[in-house]
Amino acid sequence: MSSETDTQEIDRLYEALISAATSDDAETYAALFVEDGAIMAPHFPAVVGRPAMIDWLTALFSTWTVEVDSFSVDARSVGDRVAFVRWSAAGTYRRKDGGEGVPYDQKYLDTFVKPSGQAWRFAVHMVNSNVEDASIWPSWAAGGAP
Repeated sequence: MSSETDTQEIDRLYEALISAATSDDAETYAALFVEDGAIMAPHFPAVVGRPAMIDWLTALFSTWTVEVDSFSVDARSVGDRVAFVRWSAAGTYRRKDGGEGVPYDQKYLDTFVKPSGQAWRFAVHMVNSNVEDASIWPSWAAGGAP
């Protein structure tokens, strides 16, 4: 069973993830993951490993700024070494070229691991867009981004 300390540590990881995303900080974002962690976004193959994450996130952040209006944890299961969290967020992706913002409403399913003697880290971050035509993912994928 998890402790309150484990839950708080995972909550701090979410605070750090949102801070990194909203400040376009690909390296800090990727550092929240285990070395061979993965990001799974709609219309993209899994992005596996910190170096690949940094490249992928740098490309994303070079075009879009992320604004988070709401964040809520929908369900969580935290064990001694593995945790699963389902959460929701809504906000706006803003084009850096001054284009119109794109609202998003997304669900996420994250897997965390806590290797022996180490802190919790993201292992897999899976994104699911609730409103496909309001998502940046199809247009970004069609535009040739990684």
